[in-house]
Amino acid sequence: MKNTMAMVMEAVSGIKEVLFHIIGLGVLVQLIFVGGFFGMDIIGNLISLVNLFATSGFAGFIALLVVLGLLNK
Repeated sequence: MKNTMAMVMEAVSGIKEVLFHIIGLGVLVQLIFVGGFFGMDIIGNLISLVNLFATSGFAGFIALLVVLGLLNK
């Protein structure tokens, strides 16, 4: 059972790293070529996410800490 959970956690960690690289690549492409990355406005979405946390006050701050805690695992 422990071996299975370790494999699942390793797979999830790998997927998370790939998604972070794709987001970084998307931001870089959008900065260089001004257009979106596969039709998505990644920088605009990141800005709206930050604004969502910022306008929520203390609850947004706690939610941001939870999200960052989950991402750092």
